[in-house]
Amino acid sequence: MLIASGNRGTITRLGDYEGKFAEGDKGIITLKLSGTAGEGIVRVLQASLDHAGVEQWRPVEETPGRLRIYFSKGAPWLAIILAILLSLIILWLILVGWELEKIIPGFGKWGVLIAGGALIALAAYAVSKGRLKL
Repeated sequence: MLIASGNRGTITRLGDYEGKFAEGDKGIITLKLSGTAGEGIVRVLQASLDHAGVEQWRPVEETPGRLRIYFSKGAPWLAIILAILLSLIILWLILVGWELEKIIPGFGKWGVLIAGGALIALAAYAVSKGRLKL
């Protein structure tokens, strides 16, 4: 579930969303980049998060144009993560946007299957009533 998103100028508000997460909730911060951060920056970011004690349920991950930080809510991690991000000048220079997501347990593939099943049932009902023609 998307909690917030923005550009480089609004990332300093990241800590404002701390209250959207209960203790133990999982979240993802996705950084949208204009280039590649590179293996060195990813290692430094991972080491900085580890050193700060940020609970992560998955290591930092880089894909083309994206850098993802997976965290579990504990201490005020969003403010700590923001401070670490702001200290990495190279990363700051290629940052163009960001997204903060909250992971809702159980809405993975089962949520998609349930939603798809409901849609099929609704379509079958509409066809049976003559409201939808194939």
